[in-house]
Amino acid sequence: MRTSQSFGVHFTIKKDKAKDGVTNVYACITLNKDRIHFALKHYVKVENWDNGRGGLKVKVPEAKDTNAYLEEVKFTITTYYQQLQIAGKEITPLLLKAMFLGGGNRGNLFAEQTDGLSPRGCIRCADLEHA
Repeated sequence: MRTSQSFGVHFTIKKDKAKDGVTNVYACITLNKDRIHFALKHYVKVENWDNGRGGLKVKVPEAKDTNAYLEEVKFTITTYYQQLQIAGKEITPLLLKAMFLGGGNRGNLFAEQTDGLSPRGCIRCADLEHA
């Protein structure tokens, strides 16, 4: 089955915002040419970043943990995208960001568009109790 939407998640850094050679990793969610970047609060050395892979260079000692974390982030965002597709909800990069970050102060947008979905699982716990 083909989809009419293009969707992707990748990671980048901003070298110009580096302090003492260390910078934040940013997640980028792209959906139908609409894009949003947000900081993951995960810091890396600029010299260890591999732009082509969107992660740390493999030979760096902390690469295994950092790259595993980035894959987990990508998997989580992709899972939210799939949940919203199955639920027939309108999907935007901003909504996926809100779901990943846990909703925060976006209350109404998050609650209205993710009815029945939780930010950390497929179904809210309360829904399971009534099933």
